[in-house]
Amino acid sequence: MPHPPSVVAASATSTVSTSTTGRHWSPLVAKTGDTGSGLDVEGLMLQALAVRSDLPVPDVIHSEETLLIITLVEAGRMPGRMLARLEPLAARLGDWVGEPTAPSLLHGDAWGGNILCRDGQVAAFIDPAIYFGDPEIELAFGNLFDTFGAPFFRRYEALRPLASGFHEERRDLYNLYPLLVHVQLFGDGYVSSVDATLRRFGC
Repeated sequence: MPHPPSVVAASATSTVSTSTTGRHWSPLVAKTGDTGSGLDVEGLMLQALAVRSDLPVPDVIHSEETLLIITLVEAGRMPGRMLARLEPLAARLGDWVGEPTAPSLLHGDAWGGNILCRDGQVAAFIDPAIYFGDPEIELAFGNLFDTFGAPFFRRYEALRPLASGFHEERRDLYNLYPLLVHVQLFGDGYVSSVDATLRRFGC
């Protein structure tokens, strides 16, 4: 089985690892992997995203099965003082979050745009980012953008009760990671939500 690809070089300032794209010099990121890593496919996906979406997608400089070279994308940035507040919270996550009895297969990106409905029922889930984890993570993300409302949670808990503390604490902790991702991808508009979570937990 091939090892997962790894980033071997990234620089935001070095003139050694830069390339001209248009009129600007851009720092580069190089990812390497074993045969079968699929970095050529990742390159094709990035090129397709650049054409079909408004996301800040890197330019693909070189793409093959074992090597992918792309430009470094810098979107939103966290204020330095806020980054320093994340570390003590990360060190205390065990105070609130434990291991699930058994991991569940999660969709990974279950927001409203990825859930198709017809005739008042869920018809399909699309565009998954599948992984195994605590099912509470999926429920928390579904609450972040109001994908799952109160009727959903009432029915869910009638079938599979949630441990105490999910709505009061763990939900916001699980959602801190996607909020940080949204800061990176979509800009500073999500920084205030990160700040609110940190304040809630005394950081």
